[in-house]
Amino acid sequence: MKRTLTYLLPPMILLIPSLAIANSNHTVDVPVKSVLVYPSAAQLNYEAEVDIEAGESVVVFTNLSPFIIENTINVSTSGAGVEIISVSERINFLDSGPRNKNGMQSLRDSIGAVENRFERISIRITSYEAERAILFKGESIGGVGNGVSVDEIKRASDFFQERHFELSQKIYNLEKKRERLAGRSLDYKRQMTQVNTVKGRKTSEVRITVKCDRKTSSPFELSYLTNKGGWAPMYDLKYNGVDEDMNFIFRANVFNATGYDWNQVRIQLSTANPTIGFGIPSFDGSQSQTRPNQDGEVEFQTVEVFNAIVEYKISHVYNIASNSKPHLVDVERHTMPSSFRYLVIPKVDPFGFLMAKIPNWNGYNLIPGTTNVYNNGTYMGRTFLDTYAENDTLEVFLGKDKTVQAVRNEENKVKKSPLVGNYYSDASRVSIQVKNNGSAAFDITVMDQVPIMDDLDKTKFNLNGISDALYDKEEGLLTWNISLAPGAQSDVEFKFDIKAPIHMYNSGSQYRRKFRVMQAPKF
Repeated sequence: MKRTLTYLLPPMILLIPSLAIANSNHTVDVPVKSVLVYPSAAQLNYEAEVDIEAGESVVVFTNLSPFIIENTINVSTSGAGVEIISVSERINFLDSGPRNKNGMQSLRDSIGAVENRFERISIRITSYEAERAILFKGESIGGVGNGVSVDEIKRASDFFQERHFELSQKIYNLEKKRERLAGRSLDYKRQMTQVNTVKGRKTSEVRITVKCDRKTSSPFELSYLTNKGGWAPMYDLKYNGVDEDMNFIFRANVFNATGYDWNQVRIQLSTANPTIGFGIPSFDGSQSQTRPNQDGEVEFQTVEVFNAIVEYKISHVYNIASNSKPHLVDVERHTMPSSFRYLVIPKVDPFGFLMAKIPNWNGYNLIPGTTNVYNNGTYMGRTFLDTYAENDTLEVFLGKDKTVQAVRNEENKVKKSPLVGNYYSDASRVSIQVKNNGSAAFDITVMDQVPIMDDLDKTKFNLNGISDALYDKEEGLLTWNISLAPGAQSDVEFKFDIKAPIHMYNSGSQYRRKFRVMQAPKF
């Protein structure tokens, strides 16, 4: 029968080598077997086969992360006749752990070699500068009483000038070499800082006191949580043509700052929050809290997640260094049936915006995340994808291209003389030509805008030629839904006129009209 004990005591601090508290100690130093990664935490799992003596003994798991979250240690064994009596955890400041010792030593050696070369160059520069300083001194160079003055050695002036130039050139070259060495030394020190992410030379160890009636070999499993790990989704959305399904690639950026590299580990991702606490959970998520970023190494953001808790099993094993850097992990790939249409707003932009509709979206159980968008192999940009769809159909824009183009012309006539009484007249005629330049037929949504009237009791607004359009009076929006074959063109035309009182026209408040805003150079 498998026995499990969960650690519920606060950690102790180990300052001196531990003394045996039982008949024998069994030290276990094994790498991480697998990791269950949550968005802002990670569960590290270890397995080991331990030979247990008869009687009471202690199994010590060493070289563990020093960032174990209190009350999350779980130990189990399935050995026959082996009983777990107690579990304790403590920090060991005397053992620095295998934080890439070879890499750190190599960096130290490199820094030492660079600094030695730097000092040797500095000595040579000092020597050359001292020699250069005495070349043209207006005093004796052979001693105060017996020196030879500069006037008496004019025949050697050419030599001094040549020597001065030679020394200056050597000093210049050596100073450049010294600058490069200083930069290289700084790079090595920065790399050392990244490698030595874990603050302080300390590790954790878990001590398991067991009792057995006879000598046996027993398998042990150890797991604990740390907030020095986590993951965030990274999506690729790829459009390859109107007749093909969308390609959706789900990857995860996993980070590890536990102090120990995860080498050849099995990784599983979860959307749960394991650090809420031991209270009874509620459906409104009132216990959920955002973990503050205390060390400044990894930034966190809060996102709304509507779907249930999901776990993703990763098929490959990965090596993830403990450097707080994101490491891409392949999670899933989907081929998603989709429909496509273009949105064109010629008053703002002559090119169409490609839009995809993906049905049955909520069934993919994805959380919001950064998404790279590709259009026929061209990278279009990056966006943040809100993965919840109210009607189970996701609408996402895939960028603009030249497949659909529109040309808009507006003729505006303002008559400054009254037409009827004290009214001014403003008449406009708008024509829009939309063309499909692609090799496939597309559904296209065309949008335009007309003035919004505030005082219909004082102004008169007439709009004509919109029988095929949807008209939103509150926003002044006109919408046409058309279909165009390859190479086909469609023309849209409408007219409107406004009659406003002369006093309103002069004050500038006769009607509210929305114009396009753009940036232009000012000369």
